[in-house]
Amino acid sequence: MSDVFSKNASEVVNKVPLYRGVAMAIGTAVGVGMISLTPISVGMWFGLSVVVLCVTGFMMWLSCSVLLEVNMNYPLGTGLHTMVEDCLGKKWGAVSDIAMLFLGFTLIYAYVSFGAELFRSLVTAYVNIPRPIFVILFMAPLVLTVINSSRIISMVASFFVAILFILYCVLTFSLIGTVQVDTLINLGGESIPTLLLYALGGFVFFVSATGFHQLIPCFRKMYDDDTKRINHCFAISLLLIIAIYVLWSYVTLGNGSRGEFINYIKNGEDYIGMLTRLSSSDAVTTKAIGALFLGLAVVTSFIGVSKGLIDYMRDIFTRNKYKRIRVEWLIFPPVLMMVMIFPQGFMYGIGFAGFCGVLWACFIPAITVIKSRQKFTSQRYTTFGGAIMPRVLMLFSIVVMVSFLLLVINVLPIIG
Repeated sequence: MSDVFSKNASEVVNKVPLYRGVAMAIGTAVGVGMISLTPISVGMWFGLSVVVLCVTGFMMWLSCSVLLEVNMNYPLGTGLHTMVEDCLGKKWGAVSDIAMLFLGFTLIYAYVSFGAELFRSLVTAYVNIPRPIFVILFMAPLVLTVINSSRIISMVASFFVAILFILYCVLTFSLIGTVQVDTLINLGGESIPTLLLYALGGFVFFVSATGFHQLIPCFRKMYDDDTKRINHCFAISLLLIIAIYVLWSYVTLGNGSRGEFINYIKNGEDYIGMLTRLSSSDAVTTKAIGALFLGLAVVTSFIGVSKGLIDYMRDIFTRNKYKRIRVEWLIFPPVLMMVMIFPQGFMYGIGFAGFCGVLWACFIPAITVIKSRQKFTSQRYTTFGGAIMPRVLMLFSIVVMVSFLLLVINVLPIIG
């Protein structure tokens, strides 16, 4: 009897708090969005950007849910590569792998290129460190963090997200007092059909800014296959992500007209310069807080995306009997080399990563769950909505991917 009590006590003590998973999810998603969504939202303006964000958030929650449904049919620790290949075959497995690897590598490259340049610009006034050396100094502690256990990574992510939240509140407070509500509803003479075209082209960036699907196998381990807690983690994370972005859009876009923001972007003004111009606080203080905020946003996203990519590649090599390969050596040296050769690729990287993200995190999960329901007659967990929801997700994926391709060939408009 005492053994039973001690076991239960141990389970209670070792139970991972829900906020750690939420912190990992928010940290993974919010970093890219805080930097990319304001420029993208300028085209469609505030009201429509909120609609696009809510639609995207719902679809991303749906795709998380169907991925969890499929993953629950496999042993704990099974990666997304294994389940896609098992349900759809090797060809679709290869498509999924290419999309996920391109997504992961591109995002990490974008975070390192932006983050290293940002922090280097802050220290240049005090010490001039050559860029290649600074990039290595920036990456090294982050890599040492993500090769640890899920529990340690979640603790580090929670710490950074807490600081990020404080800085977010400070910046929001400095901007909210000067918001002009009239500017948020003033379309600057632009027609509704034109704004809708901007919205179609912007969906792919919103997908990049709300995704954390690569963490699902990690969440299963953290919450010991408790689908209720995992779903709570999904829902709370996405609701908070939406709230963070809506408030951020409110305090930024509400401090200038659509025409002013278009001029900022076309003139190549950097994001910190834009924040400094908008804020009512001291310019030097705003610049320092804004830089630290954006830097930490990039760091938290790096941690989440890197952890997901490491787990995914481990699943590939384990399934192919190459268990001893240290996948970290296959990820970070190539990223470092790309950053050295192509240092200015943040927005391009985010756009193409979003396309791969839609393919990997929305379209493939939709067809995978349909096959999974045929393959496994008894489900441990089932997504709401029956057979219709995977098809809704599939339709959304096709629309977003086609829209991005039209954006690339300049059929759809984009600011900048």
